[in-house]
Amino acid sequence: MKANILKIRIIGLCALPLLLGLPQFSGAFAATVSTQATVASPSGTSTSPEASTSADEKVQEIRDAISEKVQEKIQEIKEKMENKGYVGTLTEMTDSILTLDTLTGEKMVSLDEKVTIVGIDKKIIKVKDLEIDQKIICMGTLNDNKILVAKRIVVVAPPTKVPPKREAFVARVTSLDLKQKTVSLSHLRKLSKQYLIKIDKNTKFISGSFEDLKTDQILIVVFSVVKENETPLALIVNPLKN
Repeated sequence: MKANILKIRIIGLCALPLLLGLPQFSGAFAATVSTQATVASPSGTSTSPEASTSADEKVQEIRDAISEKVQEKIQEIKEKMENKGYVGTLTEMTDSILTLDTLTGEKMVSLDEKVTIVGIDKKIIKVKDLEIDQKIICMGTLNDNKILVAKRIVVVAPPTKVPPKREAFVARVTSLDLKQKTVSLSHLRKLSKQYLIKIDKNTKFISGSFEDLKTDQILIVVFSVVKENETPLALIVNPLKN
C-alpha cells in the first residue's frame, strides 16, 4: 500500500513539468519512474532507504523547478499589467520630471535613469533637446505612487501643413486700387455677391498684368480661401476679352 501511494505521488509530480513546458525535466520523469520500480518490492517488502532518498531528491528538484517557473510567469504578468503610456503635449519640464497635457488631463512623468528619447528624425536625443509644446509619447511603468516612470520617449513629428483651400469664379471688375493692389469684383451670375481680392508678386497672370486691368473687364480668378475678415490673395488671374 505504501509503495502504491509513493508511485502515484511520483508520477503526478513528474507530469507537471510536461504540462508547464519544462522539457529539461522530461528525462527526470523516466528516471523517477524507474526509481519507483525499485522502491516498490513485488513481494511487498519494505522500501530501500537509498532508493527512497533518491526519489525524494528528484521530487524536490521538480518542485523547485515548478516554483521557479510559476514565479517567472507571475512576474511577467505583473510587468505587463504595470506597463503604461501617455500621449500629450509637453507643457513643463525639468531634468527628471515632465508635465504633459493629455486628453484625460495633466499627467506627471518621471524619467528613468536609462530613459531613451527618440527625436523627430529618429535619432537618440537628450532631455534638454525636448521643447515645450512638442507632442510626445511616454512609455514605461507605474511606480508605487502611480506616477509613470518613462523608459522610452518618442517625439511626434508635427502634422504636414495643409495647403489652403482654393476657389474659382468668373467676375467683372468694378474698381481697381493701384496703390493697395486690390481688385473689386462682381460675380457674373450672383450679381449681389461682391469680392475684394489682392494681387502680389506671387499672383500669376495668364496674360497681361495688374496694370493692364480695366473696369468692366471679365476675369477668371482663382484664389485661396482665408479666414473671415481677411482679404483673399489671387493665385491666378485670367483676363477674358470682352
